[in-house]
Amino acid sequence: MRNLLGQHFLKTLVPVELMLKSAKEEPAVDLVLEVGPGKGMLTRELAKNFSKIVAIEKDRRLAEELKRNLEIEKIRNCEIIADDILQTDIEPLVGRKKYAVIANIPYYLTSRLIRTFLETDHQPSYMILMVQQEVAERIIAKPPHLNLLALSVQAYGGAKIICLVSKKNFAPQPKVDSAIIKISGISKDFFAKNKISEKEFFKILKTAFSQKRKQLINSIEKFYDSKKTASAQIKKAGISPTSRPQELTLTHWLKLVKA
Repeated sequence: MRNLLGQHFLKTLVPVELMLKSAKEEPAVDLVLEVGPGKGMLTRELAKNFSKIVAIEKDRRLAEELKRNLEIEKIRNCEIIADDILQTDIEPLVGRKKYAVIANIPYYLTSRLIRTFLETDHQPSYMILMVQQEVAERIIAKPPHLNLLALSVQAYGGAKIICLVSKKNFAPQPKVDSAIIKISGISKDFFAKNKISEKEFFKILKTAFSQKRKQLINSIEKFYDSKKTASAQIKKAGISPTSRPQELTLTHWLKLVKA
């Protein structure tokens, strides 16, 4: 039975084991934050491998049921919170501890959730996420098929697809296959090293990608006092003014923002 938020629950342990195997390749963390634990198949396995689990479930009914079951099973290192992850203040939950995000993410919030954790002041050390295959492929996209989400991930860390996961591993069965993706080496070093503002950097990117079918000269002209100035600055960054946003690398955007 599908829950109120349209989640698809894992029914086999194979994807979970692959997620845990990938986590063991990363530096140790003090706790794991899980988003959308559902019935707790992943939660229980995380509890066996990490000292502390904080799981946030928006569906209050599911959260209460999982909390009761874990108590019955005497699994005591899991804290289940009934809340919306996008409305939750993460800081009190993780403090200054090193943490990772490991989750089978509800499809509807994938992009927003990834951006939220990358942009927060206290970032996770790494994220291992089960997402739609299409989204995973977007995250690791290269020019000329880049997108705002892929550039965001590249600015903060490195991403790779661990493996594809058949839709047959879920109940109810979704219409599409999934993929396990890992984002590691997360930091804000890119912005600090290049002495640029995160806010200003993404302000320009968001403007450009909101009109991604337009040539660059037309999509970011408003940041300059004239089209002539815009063209000159774009060329100064080593970019053709007729380029489209999805054709530019992270390095191109860095040069453009600095210019």
